[in-house]
Amino acid sequence: MANGPLANFRLEVAKSENASEILEFLCSDFLFNEPLNAAVGLTREDCAAFFAELVQISLADGLSYLVRDPTNGQIAAIRLAKVMERTENGTENGGQWPKRKQSNGQQQKPFQQGEHFRNDKVRKICGILHSVEEKIWSLLPSTINRLLCWLVISVGANYRRQGIARGLLLHRLDEAAEMGCQGAFTEASAVNSQKLFSKLGYVRLFELPHADFRDELGKQVFRCEDGTDRVTLEFKKF
Repeated sequence: MANGPLANFRLEVAKSENASEILEFLCSDFLFNEPLNAAVGLTREDCAAFFAELVQISLADGLSYLVRDPTNGQIAAIRLAKVMERTENGTENGGQWPKRKQSNGQQQKPFQQGEHFRNDKVRKICGILHSVEEKIWSLLPSTINRLLCWLVISVGANYRRQGIARGLLLHRLDEAAEMGCQGAFTEASAVNSQKLFSKLGYVRLFELPHADFRDELGKQVFRCEDGTDRVTLEFKKF
């Protein structure tokens, strides 16, 4: 049973039958409230395939949650998460980025690389996120081999400033620990999220200023109106 800010809501594990509902929430809420999306003018048409793949990845390990308004059953917030493993040799593609496995041991394609998406806006977003995420294993001790990865924490416009995001980041971490996760990490791409992770005791392992992420013409790709000026790699050991 949920406590604190989540006590007045209905929590449930996200399942495959919720995929279309989660996708709709992402396209109607997260799309418009994520600074990187706004910076490149991402539209629903641009991101539909990317978000759909993100949802499928998040349903594999049973660690993603939906927060519902008990009065109408609508999604008020979501927590999308997955398990990531360090592999034996730690890298792939000539050492360019860490391999990732699902918790069942199957090799998982690094969707954040984004190369298989035709949309240029999606590739730009995936590019900066991957540039940060790929640092994770090299910055952690070799004894840490399995982590909980936060993919999306998003709270609907009508439910903000109630501590829901904080509650989701603390909810049932024992489940991840029981699956062998030794900590949690994420690429934080919004300044408010970065502040929240700091308050929760996460350590900033790496940061990539937007000014240092440029296109082939040398032009800065992301300029966010909310004051976000970097993507950070946040980690907390269990």
